[in-house]
Amino acid sequence: MSRIRVAALAVMLGMMVSAKAEAQRYRFDFGVNGGYSWFSKMLDEDETGISNFDVKYKSGWLTGAQATWWVIPWLGVRANGTYAERDIKFDFDDFDNDIIDGDIIDGDGILDDFGDVNLWSGTGDLMFRFKKPREEWRGMEFLPYLALGAGVKWQNPGGDAFTIIDPVENKEWTGLPFTTGLTADSTNTFFLSESNSFLGLVGLGGDVRFHPNWAVRLEVGDRIWKPKIQRVIPIEGTDNTFLALNSDDNVSKTVHELYGQAGLHVLFGLQRPPEVAVVAPPPSGPPGRLAGVAASWLRIEASAAWPATICCWSESSSARADAMRCEIGPSPGRIVA
Repeated sequence: MSRIRVAALAVMLGMMVSAKAEAQRYRFDFGVNGGYSWFSKMLDEDETGISNFDVKYKSGWLTGAQATWWVIPWLGVRANGTYAERDIKFDFDDFDNDIIDGDIIDGDGILDDFGDVNLWSGTGDLMFRFKKPREEWRGMEFLPYLALGAGVKWQNPGGDAFTIIDPVENKEWTGLPFTTGLTADSTNTFFLSESNSFLGLVGLGGDVRFHPNWAVRLEVGDRIWKPKIQRVIPIEGTDNTFLALNSDDNVSKTVHELYGQAGLHVLFGLQRPPEVAVVAPPPSGPPGRLAGVAASWLRIEASAAWPATICCWSESSSARADAMRCEIGPSPGRIVA
């Protein structure tokens, strides 16, 4: 193989390296999302005392934002927040009513005043990718992951019109009362407190990277938490104050908030390799050390360090070998025989 042919091969390799590099893996992403969630029951017949009578949050929309730092290609840390506004829903066989604009309404009229609860959540999540992203952008890719998180769920009923008093702890706080019967007594009157609760998260999703700087995140999962609901009785002579029967008795069940959401994310921290060029020497001149060797094969290796070094070995059928080294760096490359 002649020196000219080896030089031409080096130029071709240099063209592949010096071509404008596309964005590689990213380190950070930020996005906004929207979706829908369904809630399991907070109270059932064990608490309400009425057969097949359940109390739950109404299903509906949610919105949120996320920021993720990919510590290594397959492991990330995510700050995850959501917001939703919910009414309370009573499920009782054929009696299936929503609390709309603060009122539970059936054919007989208003049963009680309650509704419009603001629900906020904030978690710190660990993101485990099932596969690593490609080293370099070469078109759309799908990156599935498992998310495990923990944080806080805030429930804030709209307005501060109602107060609960705890005589044992000598404390009071706001929230909203509701009754699971036509008349209020100590067994069927409850108070949803303005409070926060520990929140756990399990999610399964994937990032659809459709552009070097943009991705769509799809996720389904379960937010697990326990609202603070207590049994109360109205204090005579007042319309908006209630007495806690047991300050430590949270009668709510653990709630599963099953959700599905989609978000648009912008990608940051893109790694771009430097642009380099390799220029071949003039074709004229004395032949190099590989001149006159009839090659049976050609082996090429490139170093990982930068500036890169590409080495070409040519071995003849008579087992005689020679080599040529091509150095490629920020300046035009040179061939060293």
